[in-house]
Amino acid sequence: PGPYAAAPQQQQQQQAQAPPPPAPSPYAPPPAPTAGSYAPPPGQQRPQGPPPSFNNSNGQGQGQAPAPQRAPVVAPAPPAPKAEPPKPKFPPGDRTHIPEASKPILVVLSNELRRVKQITPPQQAKMMNDMEKRLNMLFDMLNCETLPQPALGRVLDIVKAIEARNQPLALDLHLQMLTAGGNELGVFQAALKFIIQRLPPPA
Repeated sequence: PGPYAAAPQQQQQQQAQAPPPPAPSPYAPPPAPTAGSYAPPPGQQRPQGPPPSFNNSNGQGQGQAPAPQRAPVVAPAPPAPKAEPPKPKFPPGDRTHIPEASKPILVVLSNELRRVKQITPPQQAKMMNDMEKRLNMLFDMLNCETLPQPALGRVLDIVKAIEARNQPLALDLHLQMLTAGGNELGVFQAALKFIIQRLPPPA
């Protein structure tokens, strides 16, 4: 052994004279647990993670409103195209294609229209022009042969009663024509009644 090596007795004396370690303070934080060490009892450490949710009777969390459901947007259906009326075979005002069987309607009503014009006061000129327009629409239907045969037969009967100056019969036939119906009657039926109501008494 060298001169500086301590004797075994001196080492034992130094170890015996070493101060004791300080006592732990009661206010010092506890040491962090390591893997495999003892976990602290409940109440000293809060569990980590989101708090548990409590479901209500509907199965939804308390304090959370259900997400609104939007109704599906339905695009409106495009409007159906309107059916255009068929174009007349001949231009309005043409009277050259009226069949012979229908010409009495044109002749009798045209004569009555001229007569009524002469006795109509100026205050009723607007109404007179409307009645003339409606009769011309009837003549256009005769020229293009677009008036259905049943309606054509009734108009011929009315014209015969007008020519005979038989107002009650003409009014009765006019009512029968309206009762039978027909979309085409709305064009001229008012003009026919206008002529009938202004018939002069029989000679």
